[in-house]
Amino acid sequence: MAHSRETKAADWRFDFLRYHLPPILYAGLIFYLSSRSFENISLAHGLDKGVHLIVYTGFGYLVLRALHRVERQPRIYLWAVCIVFLYGLSDELHQRIVPGRTFEILDLLVDGVGGVVAAIGCRLAERFGRPVWF
Repeated sequence: MAHSRETKAADWRFDFLRYHLPPILYAGLIFYLSSRSFENISLAHGLDKGVHLIVYTGFGYLVLRALHRVERQPRIYLWAVCIVFLYGLSDELHQRIVPGRTFEILDLLVDGVGGVVAAIGCRLAERFGRPVWF
């Protein structure tokens, strides 16, 4: 019986490290980068939106992967989009207090679109027999 509890504890630790820690670390990286004022770097007009889309699509995938490990219902896609959007909102609010950074509603919308892209991409891959849950 004790061995069974130890196995479950080891499985839980493995699941946390493999599936749940990555989106937490990724969110921490987003927060860290949002705390920097990249005043020396000038991106071409609109390129920063592409960066937001790529970053938040990656975040959306990691959130979906963690949720998929816990539950396999279709509602995880909506939950993931909501989590990504709300984290994007918290990121934009955080940038209001960072010197040289501002809250941009378009950035927030692109962050949310990143979550949608991740959800649609994962759902389509799963539907066509190419699940992306590794």
